[in-house]
Amino acid sequence: MADMPPKKAPKHANSPKVKHLGVFSTHLNQRFLLCGADFRWDPNDNWRFTFQEAFRFDEEGEDFYYKHTDVGVTYKGITDWLDVSMRFRGVFGTAIDNRS
Repeated sequence: MADMPPKKAPKHANSPKVKHLGVFSTHLNQRFLLCGADFRWDPNDNWRFTFQEAFRFDEEGEDFYYKHTDVGVTYKGITDWLDVSMRFRGVFGTAIDNRS
């Protein structure tokens, strides 16, 4: 049998990949429903970008309380023991009442 040349990796094999993409929904203290999505992307070994969007409703999912948007960037190339991050979180919504 003749030796076959090694297969070449596809062009996208070394492209940046999404490391985490999630959708979540949970109850908090049996009073609120929190749902949303989050995303983490590492284009190379030194950089990380994150994004999260979340919405909070009452336990029945009828009354909207707030939403938040969280965006961040992390640089990991300074030293092995130090990462530098910058994040922004915008919170928008209505005031929560005093139900117990």
